Amino acid sequence: MKISVSVFQTTGTAPVGDLARRLEDTGYDALYFCEHTHQSLRFARQAPDLEPRFRETFDPFVAAHAAAAVTERLRVGSAITLLAQHEPIAMAKRLATLDRVIGGRLDVGVGAGWIEDEMRTHGVDPRRRNARLTEHALAVRALWSGEPTTVSSEHVSFEDIVVHPTPLQQPGPPIYVGGAGPQACARVRAFGDGWMPDYGSVGLKVLLERLGEIREVARELGRHIPVVVMGVPHDPDVVAALAEAGVDQVATLAPSAPLPEIEAFLAPYEAALRSALGVKVGP
Repeated sequence: MKISVSVFQTTGTAPVGDLARRLEDTGYDALYFCEHTHQSLRFARQAPDLEPRFRETFDPFVAAHAAAAVTERLRVGSAITLLAQHEPIAMAKRLATLDRVIGGRLDVGVGAGWIEDEMRTHGVDPRRRNARLTEHALAVRALWSGEPTTVSSEHVSFEDIVVHPTPLQQPGPPIYVGGAGPQACARVRAFGDGWMPDYGSVGLKVLLERLGEIREVARELGRHIPVVVMGVPHDPDVVAALAEAGVDQVATLAPSAPLPEIEAFLAPYEAALRSALGVKVGP
């Protein structure tokens, strides 16, 4: 099982390079960055208790580039980027370029989002956000071929366009479908290379049930579907149960804080991993 961390990177968080080097030097496999593009004053009034990190987070792919620049093997990417809110032609080029620049170490976790005010600012109808997510992901994947591409769907329309560069990873960086709701399997079947559910949103019982459904999809498609569970609690019993179920990777959500506070937060996570898996992770 691979071990990773996600974070809302902000100006108050440990510098990206410092955190990335610390993780690579102590046995971690990946560092993922969360995304929200903005927060309106209207929504701030509606949700006054929402943590500042939701409006202060860095662009995940700029942060990923910085993390890759100071490491050699650490995989980097998004967990998650709100792909329904991004124009797919520009995103296809952005991700392919990044994958080239960082030597093929990019993972792309995607989701439709939950803040409806944010979606509407981007011109996304919250009622159609999952359909738009699927169409954007399929368009990005098609454009990664580097061949003339035509797409005509509800939310995406272009004809005979070519986007270069192509990604270093072929046919492209793995796209992980975020979310653990009833439609997660359908989105994995439609466009996902893997599944990236959040543990805290459903808990162990539902997560394992969904995992069984994902395995059925994998059998139908005749391929392995890697699973990365986000927000894993620092509990060796939970880690052991996920490992026994065949989860490929676990991640904890680090606080948006200076490095000493992040390291203190990671200590029980690392202890749980060592207890459950016998892995050498941490100082």
